Amino acid sequence: MNLKHCLCFLLILILTSQVKGQDRELTLFDLNYSFDKIKNDTINGHSNNINAFINAPLMYNDSTLLAMKLEFGGRYQGNLGDYFNYNVFQTDATFLWQKKMDEKNNFALIIKSGFYSDFQDISFKDIRYGIGSYYNIKHSQKFATGWGFFYNKQFTAHQITPLIFLKYNFHPKWELYGVFPVKPKLTYKFTDDLKWSIELDGKVDSYRLSEKEYDNSIFEHSVLFGLSSIDVLVKKHHKFSFSLGYTFRQDMKYYHDQAANNWKLFIFDVSENTQPVSYIKTKLFRSMIRYSFVL
Repeated sequence: MNLKHCLCFLLILILTSQVKGQDRELTLFDLNYSFDKIKNDTINGHSNNINAFINAPLMYNDSTLLAMKLEFGGRYQGNLGDYFNYNVFQTDATFLWQKKMDEKNNFALIIKSGFYSDFQDISFKDIRYGIGSYYNIKHSQKFATGWGFFYNKQFTAHQITPLIFLKYNFHPKWELYGVFPVKPKLTYKFTDDLKWSIELDGKVDSYRLSEKEYDNSIFEHSVLFGLSSIDVLVKKHHKFSFSLGYTFRQDMKYYHDQAANNWKLFIFDVSENTQPVSYIKTKLFRSMIRYSFVL
C-alpha cells in the first residue's frame, strides 16, 4: 500500500464549513493553538483555542479510497459575562469515500459526526453531523477545478455551504489553492522549506451546554478571518507555522434549548426564526502557531 497515495484525501476533505489540510504536503498529524482578544464597548475578554487531528487511510485500491480523520478541539473563554463564561469542546470523526472515475475525474462522499458540548454531562443530545459530496477535475498538472456542497446540522440551524474547488499553479513560486468561498489560500514559495501564505477562513460551530447548569442551552460561534503565515519545514517532515491575522466578523450567540429551525448559507443567517437570548459581535486581531507532521 502506498501511504502517500492513501493520504491524498486531504486535498479534498471538507469539514463543516471549511477544508482542512490544504498544504501541498500530506499531513499525518496537526496541532494548533490560537489566541483571540475579544473586546468591545461592554466586554474585555479572551479565548484560547486548541485543535488537533490525526489522518488515517482505512482502505485503498486503484479506484477507491476510504479514509478517516479524528479531531479534538477546545475553546477556553474568559471574562465574557454570564452567558459566555465557559469552555466548550468537540471530538469528532470524518469519513471520506472517494471514487476515481478516470485519470482526471474523481467523486467523493464525506460524512462527519461528533460530540459538541461543554463536556459536563455528555449525552446523545450533544451529537452533531454533516454530509457532503464533491466532484473534482484535473485539467493539467497546474490546474484543477471542482464543485460540491456540504450540509451541516447545527444545533441552531441548517447550514448549507456550496463549494468551488480551485488549484492553479500560475507561476513556479506562486499557487492559488483552496475551496471558495470558504478557504482560499495564496502561497509563495521562497524555498522548499520556507513559504509565505495569505488565506481567508470562515466557519460556524454550535455547542450544547450542560443540562444541569445551563438547561441544555446552546452556544453558537461564527467567525470570518484572514491570516498571513510563515511556514518552516524542518528535516522534511516537521512543519512549524506562525500566523497573524484579523477577524473581520465574530458572532457569539446564546440560545435556550431549541430545534434547529434557522437557516444559514455559508456562515451567514438566511432566516432567524429563533432569536438568541444574548449575543456578542466583535472584530479583533488574532495569532496562531501550528505544528504538523507531514509527508
